[in-house]
Amino acid sequence: MIFEEIEKFYKKDTITVAKELLGKILISKSENEIFAGYIVETEAYLGEFDRAAHGYGKKRTPKVEALFEKAGTVYIHSIHSHKMLNIVTCEKGNPQSVLIRAIEPILNVERMEENRGKCGILVSNGPGKFTKAFGIDDRFYKTEIQIVEENMFEIEKFSEKLENKNFKIKYDISKIDEKYLYLDFENAKIPKKIGVSARIGVPNKGVWTEKKLRFFVKGNRFVSGMRKADMKDDVWEWDIFIVIFVWKEIYKIEFESKGEYVKKNILKVLLFLVLANVGFGDVAQIIGEYYSIDKDKVYYESKILKGANPKTAELIGDNLLKDDKNVYYRGKKIKKLKIKNFEKLGWNYWRNDNEIYYKNRKIILADIVSFKVLNKEYAKDKNSVYSGSRSLGFWKDGKIKDPETFEFLSEKIEYSSFYGKDKYNVYYIEIIQSDCLGTDASISYEIHKIEGINKDKVKFLNKKFIKDDKNIYFKGKILEGADYNTFEVLPNGDGKDKNQSYE
Repeated sequence: MIFEEIEKFYKKDTITVAKELLGKILISKSENEIFAGYIVETEAYLGEFDRAAHGYGKKRTPKVEALFEKAGTVYIHSIHSHKMLNIVTCEKGNPQSVLIRAIEPILNVERMEENRGKCGILVSNGPGKFTKAFGIDDRFYKTEIQIVEENMFEIEKFSEKLENKNFKIKYDISKIDEKYLYLDFENAKIPKKIGVSARIGVPNKGVWTEKKLRFFVKGNRFVSGMRKADMKDDVWEWDIFIVIFVWKEIYKIEFESKGEYVKKNILKVLLFLVLANVGFGDVAQIIGEYYSIDKDKVYYESKILKGANPKTAELIGDNLLKDDKNVYYRGKKIKKLKIKNFEKLGWNYWRNDNEIYYKNRKIILADIVSFKVLNKEYAKDKNSVYSGSRSLGFWKDGKIKDPETFEFLSEKIEYSSFYGKDKYNVYYIEIIQSDCLGTDASISYEIHKIEGINKDKVKFLNKKFIKDDKNIYFKGKILEGADYNTFEVLPNGDGKDKNQSYE
């Protein structure tokens, strides 16, 4: 793709570009190493009238000069020594751009972790985080974004891709220049759902603080500030396929094309043929995101679950399926388990005889009689409050006095922290994430009893702020100096009163 074609893509309105960049692969090269990942979060900045944009008022300075260049130009700016990557949009002289906020890493991840000193989602779930992981700095300022051409990569065969979900796209390192950043459109993915919200970190900008100009792949764990409860494994559209049954056999028809338009229209034709019953037989019954059944078999993705009973199969949680004999998690039978007096307690939580489980994990000390599910990620009994299968009551920083009466102050529980109360106290419970995500050891809980608060008058404001009849509280502590009568929470999550703002 020549630069004129690139420029044409970016000359679309900035909001459209911000959405269409989701799923595209960003590539950088540093010291003869390639880094790549899917763009999963962006923000649109609309130039001279946008009070949050660096191009506001069309004021030109050497620092923002790149914003006034032609579409597809790279604009780098710094916030507290962190580099922010922007791609210029619209016609030359119109200082609009798209900020790349987060990346799902796919290539050279171990090296990214070394660059960041972090691993898991912390590698790239923020605009300054991923640029450090990718080695992106001021040397790219005012350069022209490049597009990966067909001769610059090769992709593993589909059969290999199916077996290894963490498949890597291979690029010819000799054809990628360290002086430029690249976008791969050919191997891009399409988000199942695009989330929309106000931009992050733009307080006190009038109506522009509230404008919904942030776009993200809904459920992707690498999106900045993504709550644990909202994270999903399956956030991309499948490579276009349709499962059909012919003579009781499954055939998977895979269509890989170079454009979303072509994919969608192939799918429409196939669906028409199936619905018109043109020689295809019965269509698979889909259960959840990963499981499907026909008359004789149960499938996890494309694999047959040997011995599973399609007549009794039912989804009981995220990636969790049971039949009359076994429970399956991520397509694997839970070992040493026989169904006896089974009871579904809630989404992800279930009981088998005298034992209680969260997904595939047994809750060792759960009290069967008093056990109650709070939501898909939390439960309680007379002894403890549980996050998944883990008790919150055994951590050194405190515990909940009366778990059996515990309740959340908000229906939506933020991954970073949450407030709750029992009949004795109000608590601020902070989730502390270590360098890595994905193991139990990576997360711990700090439980803080809020002293002096009126538990009967407490009111939830957001994940950071609560109040009672006298005081405003920030992360479980009295917000000193806050004006109670004028305090309010802004759309971006910060607070303000007549005197100042609170972040």
